[in-house]
Amino acid sequence: MLDLPLKNKSNTKFKKMKKIVSVCIAVLLFAVTSLNARVNTSVGLKIQANYSKYRISGMGDADSKYGAGAGIGGFAKIEFGEHFALQPELLLNFTDSKIKNNGSTKYRYVGLEIPLYAVGQINAGNGKLFLGAGPYAAYGITNKAKNGSSVNLYKKQNGQNKAMMDRFDFGVGGILGYEFEGGFIVNAGYRMGLKDNLKSGWAGSMKTSAFSLGVGYKF
Repeated sequence: MLDLPLKNKSNTKFKKMKKIVSVCIAVLLFAVTSLNARVNTSVGLKIQANYSKYRISGMGDADSKYGAGAGIGGFAKIEFGEHFALQPELLLNFTDSKIKNNGSTKYRYVGLEIPLYAVGQINAGNGKLFLGAGPYAAYGITNKAKNGSSVNLYKKQNGQNKAMMDRFDFGVGGILGYEFEGGFIVNAGYRMGLKDNLKSGWAGSMKTSAFSLGVGYKF
């Protein structure tokens, strides 16, 4: 596990990030209430491969490398007319990453993620081509660092008065994909965390970054 000093950190940056996510959600809700169109709602299931790491700063020579993982969950698609939809999702994600800093530490994360995408779509061939963007929120179930022994970074370690990492995360993301006529879906996505995953008081910054490739089926 990274050996990090403690420092006093202001909550100003965290508050600004919360405002960004709140504004994004407010804009999406305003778009929904402003549209006077027939609403068509469907649901589906999806699985995906994740390729993730941390964006690190203020930790000297520490460097994070991408690692492979997976995700599974469901989604709803709320269509407002032919070309616009909202797509909330609920995913259980498994991610691996590696940080090199005087040795190598493997980080294994399991958590729940709830993205909300505003989706634009057009007819293409026998299906629909779609592009979406929006905020997400996440809750970590476990985040284990393994370098010889394994420790859960959401729990206090070695007499410390606080855990190293925060369970809550949020950020923005995007998806690009194609929905076939029968309901089968393929998509690629990217998620960028805006919140520092280190708890206030720990030096440095660790923010999430992840690519995904997924398949799904809409009922």
